[in-house]
Amino acid sequence: MRKLLLRIILEKAIAFEENAYRYYEEALERTAMIETAELLRKLLSDELRHRLKLEEMQRTGDIEGLSAPESRNYIYIKELREKWPLLHPWSSRAEILKLALKKEMSAHQFYRRLAEKTPLKTAKEAFSALAGEELEHIKRIQAELKKENAL
Repeated sequence: MRKLLLRIILEKAIAFEENAYRYYEEALERTAMIETAELLRKLLSDELRHRLKLEEMQRTGDIEGLSAPESRNYIYIKELREKWPLLHPWSSRAEILKLALKKEMSAHQFYRRLAEKTPLKTAKEAFSALAGEELEHIKRIQAELKKENAL
């Protein structure tokens, strides 16, 4: 049962990354600004890398440690149920960055919670690393927004 729970969480995390990828892909198709396009390409690359890490965890079967008794935590993840706002063709660079910032903050919380809740060492390390990467995305977007507001 616990093994199945982590497998389901990994599947939802993979879906989370796939949705993020598609979100940025749609934004990239709509943007006309070179700077925004470069940022979105980087975010696309990061989301794909995250998904591949999660898929590797699934493939390697590194979920055996879930049989530990302390793993009885049930994780409610609000971020998986929330939908991100739609991007409109007329969205400005600042609007896209603000939406991306919300998405990255949601992803950071998602992975941080998973890292805190899972008793499996490899999963904890992977989720912690992903949370750290999402935090870097947040900082990058905040820096872009700061530049945008300075203009």
